[in-house]
Amino acid sequence: MPDTMTQDPAATETETAPAKKAPPAKKARQATPRTDGAPKTAARVTYSDFDEFMAELIADAELIEDAIVRAHARRLPDTPQYAERELQLVAGYIARGQVVELMAAAGRYWDGNPADEEAAAAQLAEWQETLRTTCEAGGLEVRGGRFGAL
Repeated sequence: MPDTMTQDPAATETETAPAKKAPPAKKARQATPRTDGAPKTAARVTYSDFDEFMAELIADAELIEDAIVRAHARRLPDTPQYAERELQLVAGYIARGQVVELMAAAGRYWDGNPADEEAAAAQLAEWQETLRTTCEAGGLEVRGGRFGAL
């Protein structure tokens, strides 16, 4: 019979404690297919930098659905009580089942400050021309509008 007075109590507890169970493995989530067999659009990627968006557009050119890129200019805010305005280029396309979108500020200006407004308009026009020529070179069509909520 072993002498229980000389045994290390910590050793006894660890030897008799039951082993912990590992958590169950999670199952991989499957994408829900659309009724037309194409993958369901599940994500929106938004850029605020024009050059980063253009690099992504060039990389995705062969994957863009229906070869359509949508673009429009937006002036924020649209309410007259605010004197500061922002001129934006909003553009986007669908590739790999996700919307890839640009929301970039071409410039900010105060109402009544034509020099800043003209600078913002010039930047916007430059971006629109770059987008148009890049899309044409890649066989893409630029149309107005924006991809809405999914």
